[in-house]
Amino acid sequence: AYSYHRLSRWSWRSLVILVSAPMPNYLLAGVENYDGYIELVQSMIMDTNVNYYDFNLCKEEYFSSTSEMFKDADHMNSYGAETFSRLFADFINGKISEGELFYNSYREKLQNIEPTVFGVSYHDSQDGKGEQVRNCKIVTTEHNNLECEIVISPVGGEPYKVQEFCANRFFTIMQDEQGLITITYRLSGFPDTVKTVNISY
Repeated sequence: AYSYHRLSRWSWRSLVILVSAPMPNYLLAGVENYDGYIELVQSMIMDTNVNYYDFNLCKEEYFSSTSEMFKDADHMNSYGAETFSRLFADFINGKISEGELFYNSYREKLQNIEPTVFGVSYHDSQDGKGEQVRNCKIVTTEHNNLECEIVISPVGGEPYKVQEFCANRFFTIMQDEQGLITITYRLSGFPDTVKTVNISY
């Protein structure tokens, strides 16, 4: 148990805290409005003495929410858990301030991360011809000057290019199709910044 001295940065009326443990950036970046969730939680505890800290807002130099920290979308691996435990202890004990540790919003965090394609999110529907299709969205950081080229390689079929380099993030594939999506991306005007992500579907 923490002694009174170690808890001196908290008043006795605010010993109850809510914490959101970090999740992978590739998961949260695909959420339409994660900041809306944070605002909802904050509104629920308004006018109480409960503090809320969302560690998904951690600056990358303190905790990098990359896949190397996680064993799956919901759980940290041993390395991630150990790193987070040390960080949490340092924060609780006042070794790191709230202003040093957190961004003000998740959108601000994405704007400060190196331009990256995390993957693809999707939802299924029918097109105008009644065909079952998969509507895909490329999940990226908040960089408007990111251009993507998309190539689809279906199993048993010829690869085909969905789009040349451009800012569009949306494309459609057939729902029952399987294969490989290759997304090549770069910063607009900087052809030497090209990177590639391969996604099985």
